[in-house]
Amino acid sequence: MDIGGGAGNMIATILSKHAKTRGLLFDLAQATTEAPALLRRFGVEDRVTLQHGSFFEAVPAGGDVYILSHIIHDWDERKSLAILRNCRKAMSETSRLLIVELVLRDGSLSGYGSSDISMLVLTGGAERTSSEYESLLAKAGLQLTRVIPTTTSASIIEARAV
Repeated sequence: MDIGGGAGNMIATILSKHAKTRGLLFDLAQATTEAPALLRRFGVEDRVTLQHGSFFEAVPAGGDVYILSHIIHDWDERKSLAILRNCRKAMSETSRLLIVELVLRDGSLSGYGSSDISMLVLTGGAERTSSEYESLLAKAGLQLTRVIPTTTSASIIEARAV
């Protein structure tokens, strides 16, 4: 399930590489207007269910994997917790949550500090360290299981229900 997935680029990319997988794209109606065309271009429209709603209110239940790609950094702690708690409510004990975000380095090592300032000024959100994600996830009833680096500036934060 791609939660807050907009036009569906993330889910389309995943499904184009995994032919037997099905997915659900969840976002506000106005955010998904380009999704049908994009899903058709990727050839996955028959394997994606489009569902409208707000992740601040609820998240669809029944997913094996929930993906939040570049979502949490847009919001302050209160709103981030609302999103994460709604994901937790929807998740089973075997579900996994994958958060795709820039993860700042812990401590005083140089990193992406300017990104954090930009997020604060532009959205009221924040870039976070792995320790900060671990704390935020724990408050939402989730446990950080690992942080997976990628070839981009983003990492994948994996969490499970506790």
